[in-house]
Amino acid sequence: MAAVVHYDETTPHLHYAFVPVVFDNKKSRYKVSAKEVLTRHDLQTFHDDLDQDLKKVLL
Repeated sequence: MAAVVHYDETTPHLHYAFVPVVFDNKKSRYKVSAKEVLTRHDLQTFHDDLDQDLKKVLL
């Protein structure tokens, strides 16, 4: 996992990286699987959801 705040644009922003690890019950082991952690809908609504969550916390 990594998170870095960038100040290279007008608005500071965060670059966040992670490895999506899940447990595979069939094989009894951990595996990397983005599709089991993030759905297409999650990615499409990420910025709006984040904006709403931050407004709740910061106001």
